[in-house]
Amino acid sequence: MKKFLLILLLSLANVVAFAQGFVVNQFTADVYLNKDGYFDVAENYEVNFTDSKHGIFREIVTDYRLQTTDGKTEKRHLVIKI
Repeated sequence: MKKFLLILLLSLANVVAFAQGFVVNQFTADVYLNKDGYFDVAENYEVNFTDSKHGIFREIVTDYRLQTTDGKTEKRHLVIKI
């Protein structure tokens, strides 16, 4: 029983330690593929802030490597337009 309480206490402490000051209530991402080879992504967030914050930051990877169907590796770069 003591081990169970200790594990429970440590898990709750872990949740509090990694809290970011906001809760995401709803998230949607719509991806629209174009026949010309590009795509549009629309993300919507419903967020409640539990701490005083200036907003949220969204980190998007724009440079990456892709392995093609013939086994070659290509460098890719995404262009973000708002």
